[in-house]
Amino acid sequence: MSQTHTNKNMFSIKHIVIALIVLLVAFFAWWSYMENAKKSGPVQISISESDHSIGNKDSKVHIIEYADFQCPYCASYDPVVSQFLAKNNDKVYYTFKHFPLISIHQNTMTAAIGSEAAARQGKFWEYKKVVFENQKDWESSLEAEDKIASYLPAIGIDVNKWKEDMKDPKLQDIVMNSYKEAMSIGISGTPSIIINGERVDLNQVSTLEDLQKYVDNELAK
Repeated sequence: MSQTHTNKNMFSIKHIVIALIVLLVAFFAWWSYMENAKKSGPVQISISESDHSIGNKDSKVHIIEYADFQCPYCASYDPVVSQFLAKNNDKVYYTFKHFPLISIHQNTMTAAIGSEAAARQGKFWEYKKVVFENQKDWESSLEAEDKIASYLPAIGIDVNKWKEDMKDPKLQDIVMNSYKEAMSIGISGTPSIIINGERVDLNQVSTLEDLQKYVDNELAK
């Protein structure tokens, strides 16, 4: 093979490599742009029959929270949400959606599925409260389901029915559908708050007073 022919082959390979690098850079730039676009700007979120909502459905203020039952920040934020809703139940419409951080929380799916089993007995909100309050008791337990079950008679849940419902794969589907929805709009942590389609930095609504002020401003628009 002549030196000229060898040089031409090397020249062609070099250009192919450069073209591949350019394509990869362009792809990752596009991917980064799309991921950032998910995390900014308004979002359109549908509310299904399997979601858990409370308050005034006709309100001009709709609050959506994506939460994880094993997330310590969600547990500490839940009293803020509960106190706020107790004062403003007729002024806002609040929806809870699941975003279980499966990769770091070993018992989050058990707790989430348990909430759906509790919902079948009309006790979702009572379950939410008691499970968050006792989070430190069950979060690292190898018997999380039994731990959670021990709280339920006090809130009027038939434990035998609850345990039977826990086996229904439809409940896991509900949780995972919510999880997939959250991923599709760029949710990456919990609690994540969306008010009237706008992502709200938790620092803006971290206290009862801050949340009240934010919502009052929305009501006044």
